[in-house]
Amino acid sequence: MKIGELSRQTGVSVRALRYYEEKGALKPERTPSGYRTFHDADVQTVEHIQALLAAGLRMDLITEIVSCIAGESLLLEDCRDRLLHERRRMTDDIDRIDAARSMLDRLLTDPSLFSDRTARLSAPVSPNSDPRGLPKPLARPASEASQHDSPHGRAPSRTS
Repeated sequence: MKIGELSRQTGVSVRALRYYEEKGALKPERTPSGYRTFHDADVQTVEHIQALLAAGLRMDLITEIVSCIAGESLLLEDCRDRLLHERRRMTDDIDRIDAARSMLDRLLTDPSLFSDRTARLSAPVSPNSDPRGLPKPLARPASEASQHDSPHGRAPSRTS
């Protein structure tokens, strides 16, 4: 199948598929006229790539993993070690996220933890601050205006 068909079957843009090829995660064959041709198994490979990207893995690591899955790696034991390392890293990330979620749960279920913040939010707002209580930015004199002030990235034109 051609790249457009693979894109339709997987829901992944042609541009992303070309990127996966550039990084070595997809390895299509080429016709004599240069068109990419993919096999049915590439649909599953793209699904694996998408799942691993969603899990937060980097593309270079995904390329290694795809090679392991396809049996293209000469050192399958290295693949296993790499996968175990990534699994431990992901588990550590999940543990940190779980701890942060538990902290948020405690904050949401114990209103007394908000007492100081609530007092600050109910205090009158200073005229030198915005509605959030943050200081208002200082206005620059017109003489200090820069080319970045123009919506077109050019300094305003001066006519006499």
